[in-house]
Amino acid sequence: MKIEILLCLFLLIISCTQKEKKIELDYCQMIAEDQDDTKDRYEAFIRNYQLLIDYTKQNGFPSIDENYLPQDSCKYQAVTFTLVHIAQTAPELLFNNEIIQLFSKEMKKGNLDVSDLYPAFKISSSQGQAFCEALKPYIDASFKAWQMDEELYERFRYEPCN
Repeated sequence: MKIEILLCLFLLIISCTQKEKKIELDYCQMIAEDQDDTKDRYEAFIRNYQLLIDYTKQNGFPSIDENYLPQDSCKYQAVTFTLVHIAQTAPELLFNNEIIQLFSKEMKKGNLDVSDLYPAFKISSSQGQAFCEALKPYIDASFKAWQMDEELYERFRYEPCN
């Protein structure tokens, strides 16, 4: 019995001292993968988006203030391209409760501004894209939570899901 207690304490101490792997983003690499026509770009979009979300959960949304361009141009472009391409190719990854809550929290902390999301909303709604009707409640919730421009809302079209 004493050995089991000591073993449990040892495992508890070890698990508490193990640190989570710090996520770093190579923004210029993200752009290169995003724009690489020799590979599956969809997979690159998904990978970049997951990295961005994981980074945001660990460190907060990366600041992409245009006032710091061109020194942060890779960062600005990588984040913007990633959000735009996810909105276009896998909108269910952007428009869901988890991301609505995550981005709302980041906005409250001052890490994310509505203008950072604007290109994804504008481009995905203006290129004739129709979203799956099942996403409408999530898109509605994101517009409300993130206080997006209502003019953009009118541009979103929906169709029955496949």
